[in-house]
Amino acid sequence: MKSGSFLTNFAARSLRLPLLMAALLGLTKMALADSWAVTSLLCDGSQDVAVLNNGASFSLSPDGTNWTEVTPPIAVSALAALYANGQFILAGSSGGLISGPSIPELSVINPGLGADLVDVAGGPTNYVAVTSRLVLVSDDGLTWRRLPIFPSRDMYCLRYSHGRYFAGCQIGVVFSSSNGVDWVESSLPTTATLRSIATDGNMEVLVGSFGATLYSTDGTSWQSGTGGWTGGDITYNDVIWANGTWVCVGNGRLITSTNGINWQIRHIDTSWYLNRVTFAGNKFIAVGLNGFILTSPDGAAWTQQTST
Repeated sequence: MKSGSFLTNFAARSLRLPLLMAALLGLTKMALADSWAVTSLLCDGSQDVAVLNNGASFSLSPDGTNWTEVTPPIAVSALAALYANGQFILAGSSGGLISGPSIPELSVINPGLGADLVDVAGGPTNYVAVTSRLVLVSDDGLTWRRLPIFPSRDMYCLRYSHGRYFAGCQIGVVFSSSNGVDWVESSLPTTATLRSIATDGNMEVLVGSFGATLYSTDGTSWQSGTGGWTGGDITYNDVIWANGTWVCVGNGRLITSTNGINWQIRHIDTSWYLNRVTFAGNKFIAVGLNGFILTSPDGAAWTQQTST
């Protein structure tokens, strides 16, 4: 069984922008090492691990509040990360795959596809990594093979849930597989680019561009959610369920839900570009450009953290 706490969402095309200063409704931010954007945030069972988009470092925290920068033995340019079955798997630029049981033991295991890997996920018997149009599968996270299948639209996110892999694509397309090898394509009732998927164990929620939120209880039939921000300038980048609450973050937007269907707007500074959210240490942690970190115990009230 591939188990572990992990974040398997879209690969953030992070840009290094000037530090944005703002505070609204008590929501504040903390900058991580060198103000680089965080592309993945996960937990290895003992600590939170922030993968930074500078190709050379991680930040580690035992509590989600105090962070320490560490340098791995190899250059890392990871766009998505997974911790499962006792090992890290990092999906990176130019098709690079990096694996190891700990950060000091990371090594390159399959470089050189020529296309950026956008996400990686683990199921009960294998792992899957995807570029925008290619699918790779591995039984052990070390040896990978490319499958002769091609979705009609670019893939942006990947997750294993309810007995199948789901890949969110452009124009409302979902690419799915029960075994990671045989894939089928279906269209959802939206034209949005689907950027993130999460589950509470009973239902899946997909979010994306145009403020799209969709939900399904069987992974096959999908309906649109209500509430939240909508419109052509709204993009939701990540969604998570934890502690009885759904939290979704995007380009200056943050919304929450108790059921994954009806969403409530949480007002934040619209200049904050948030690309990840997770739950660890009894708090939600949202991250974005320039390494900003926002924390909350309940998804509604957010408090300031102090970097170390």
